[in-house]
Amino acid sequence: MKEIWWQTSSLSFLETALSKINLANNKSNHVEKTSDLFQALNVIWNQFYDFRKNLNQLTTEEVRFQRRADTESFSELLKQGLSEQGIQLVLQSDQLKNIVNLEPRIMNYEVLRRNSYDPTNISKELKRKSQERHTKLVDSFSSYQQKRWKRQTIDELDELLKDLAKLLYVVRSNNAHGEKTPRGPDWQKVKRDQTVCQAINPLLELIIDLIFAQPSTRLAVYGTLAPNKPNESVLSNLKGDWINGKVNGLIEQVENLPSFKWVSNDREIEIQLFCSEELPKSWSKIDRFEGGNHRRILVPVKLENNVFTVANIYSFKSERSKFKQEIRRFEEDLQMPYVTSVERLARQEGLDEGILQKGREDVIDVLTIRFSDVPPSLVEAINQIEDPSLLKTLLRQAIITSSIAEFQGHMSR
Repeated sequence: MKEIWWQTSSLSFLETALSKINLANNKSNHVEKTSDLFQALNVIWNQFYDFRKNLNQLTTEEVRFQRRADTESFSELLKQGLSEQGIQLVLQSDQLKNIVNLEPRIMNYEVLRRNSYDPTNISKELKRKSQERHTKLVDSFSSYQQKRWKRQTIDELDELLKDLAKLLYVVRSNNAHGEKTPRGPDWQKVKRDQTVCQAINPLLELIIDLIFAQPSTRLAVYGTLAPNKPNESVLSNLKGDWINGKVNGLIEQVENLPSFKWVSNDREIEIQLFCSEELPKSWSKIDRFEGGNHRRILVPVKLENNVFTVANIYSFKSERSKFKQEIRRFEEDLQMPYVTSVERLARQEGLDEGILQKGREDVIDVLTIRFSDVPPSLVEAINQIEDPSLLKTLLRQAIITSSIAEFQGHMSR
């Protein structure tokens, strides 16, 4: 298996990115899922920036400004972080076509806000101006389609990928804006965001799958699906190869069956890795076979040559997560109010602690991405913080600080 850029990165990067992807894949709300997928991509494009920086491969603009910019980093991830085949799979995908053909076109809320828009009466001219990013992608894609059977220049492909990255980043920024405006609430934004994110998510998932060399074609097997095991017939009709590997975690017996839980710092577990181009079309069938007690997640898999790849594995669900999922599904069917019983339950069970833990993780994630090695004592100190406002302050500081020592100085104040 040919080594890919992220395989030379730290394992902690891979674990952080995959954790965020797994979190996104557990969301049914389209906007929430988009936000989580972009958090994962943010971790990935920052890591790719560091990879390019170490190889002196930053763009002229990045060198000149001596800082990373998210849109530039995202563009370079699409242009250089994907293989040539991966780029063509993105550009020829139905997922991209669905976005190009999306109507009405995606509006840039930053443009609307700068023009103090009236959410009840957006003028045609302002709407056109706010949709320029989407229009630019449509034009670039149309040019690509017309020249598809000819050999296109690198500049032409780069321009299309850059336009795609910019539009996707508009969606990310739109999600960060609420419905509040100086001229009253924009209640239609909620509906528009859901429609856009529903169209965007399949493309984000495809991009992530291609970045990690298509984990959609790999399944880590630790139990009865393996060859010569009781349930081998589930996979035996699929063409593919089996290789040995290891994952970190725990295996417990549940209802007399082995059940896996991913714990990154736990012991290594021997697995068999099934690699098959036929898996993507079979996941729904295998998911049904595994049943509601398990969900499919992505994990790092260490191969015999000590190189890591990424694969799917079935992880056991806790009773608590299953209960919340059942309530969420029930309320979606009934179209209940925005404040759901799950959210009320979360508040009763300690929503404050959840917010605190998320704040702590965000600070630690930013420090890890920027400086790689974060002292365990600093991680422990951050995990002891009980003040959400302090965590917000520290998150900003983690983004702009020049060193771990400087950050620790702010911690001690």
